Amino acid sequence: MENLEVSVWKRITFIDPVTFFIMFAFTLSDSVINDVIVLKKCQRIIENDSECSVLHENSSSESAKSLQEIVQPQIATFLVLKSLIETFFPMIIILFTGPWSDANGRKPILTIPFVGSIIYYTLYAVLSYTNLDIYWFLLPSLISSVMGGFPTILMISFCYIADITDSNNRAARLGVLDFVIFGGQLVGYLVNPILYKSFGYCVVFATSAFVCLLGLVYEYFFLMETIYVNIGQRSLRDVFDPTVLRKLFAFVSKRRDGFDRVLFWCCLCIIAIHDDNMQGAATILYLYTKRFGWNLQDFSTYAMTQLIVTMTGMLLLIKWIMTMFQLPETVGIAIASISNCSGALMKAFAKEWQHLYLSTMIGAFCLAPASLVRSIISKTVSERQIGKAFAVTTAMEKIGPLAATPLFVVLHTKYIKSYPCIVWFLPAALSLLIVVLAIVVERRWRRLSTSDRRAMDE
Repeated sequence: MENLEVSVWKRITFIDPVTFFIMFAFTLSDSVINDVIVLKKCQRIIENDSECSVLHENSSSESAKSLQEIVQPQIATFLVLKSLIETFFPMIIILFTGPWSDANGRKPILTIPFVGSIIYYTLYAVLSYTNLDIYWFLLPSLISSVMGGFPTILMISFCYIADITDSNNRAARLGVLDFVIFGGQLVGYLVNPILYKSFGYCVVFATSAFVCLLGLVYEYFFLMETIYVNIGQRSLRDVFDPTVLRKLFAFVSKRRDGFDRVLFWCCLCIIAIHDDNMQGAATILYLYTKRFGWNLQDFSTYAMTQLIVTMTGMLLLIKWIMTMFQLPETVGIAIASISNCSGALMKAFAKEWQHLYLSTMIGAFCLAPASLVRSIISKTVSERQIGKAFAVTTAMEKIGPLAATPLFVVLHTKYIKSYPCIVWFLPAALSLLIVVLAIVVERRWRRLSTSDRRAMDE
């Protein structure tokens, strides 16, 4: 491949602002999307705007709780469809774009999802003014998803970090990237209630669209490419080459020196299950907190606190505890998963809103497995195959939620009147499964000889 001269303003290798912008935009609007869907559905069921207004004006009242019990089961199908759309299409796309980016560069694959995100939030801003059925709100999800969506941006970001690091500092650098991602969430939770209370739905969605535009400008004009090719040799038409899937299948299944298939697939299962836990819990958390009479501002305060605690816990585990005691990644994964299991069980037995904050303290390490398992995966393949590895990894992250997220939603809505806390036994059980898989990975890694590990790097 031909190295091209890079302009001065494209020498920046900090991809972190890209992920910060997209996560800030997502968090700023995520709970507001759920809120507008609940309100729109209530207005179509009750056909009385003033009666539905109690959901905002007095969310802790008995009438508001009664409305929630009526409306929430009615939007379950919408939430499942939205999750499936936003999971299925990006999952397919990243299987093609990951390998393509190994040979043609990372930046072209970043541009299109950002354009899709701008369209997504712009459409939500427009739809929030209408009285259309809530299923019209699936249109933004469809457009954004076929353009790659957030998973594609995330996958390319991980590839980019792998390009600019080595095996010694990769885990820490991926941890920093996760920290920046969660930092974007934190700022989103801080701004969300203020912006929503002052200006309403439309301005919140418009702000998210503008933030995505900032991310696009930064990526296009300032971020340096790590894989240089002659632009004339690059063709987007080659992205969806059908032979890519065959090569990916061979990549993850073919026996070769230095490649432990059981270890690799256990890592994929760990990250898929971890994402199931995070995404499934996030989908129903806002609706679950309604049982305590919380409004959007109460939820944002809790979500912000949860994020601060878990971000601190992740850095404490990866940068201090594991470094001090020289713990391998697998032990860190097990510690974090036990922490997540304990926090979920605390939510399952929650009787008062204070118990939610206690569960957050108990589950402080819950975010760590993602960075740690990606570090392990990056060490099991050669640098030339990083794009393939993270394409398969990110796809696996999205396969699980296709089944897990609907299960979270169904459990929550089915038992919303009798025992809504039962849904939290699911992430507790899945976290224990991750511990078992981490033990298997550790045993397989120890069995690899020094020559086998050297073969991985060749």
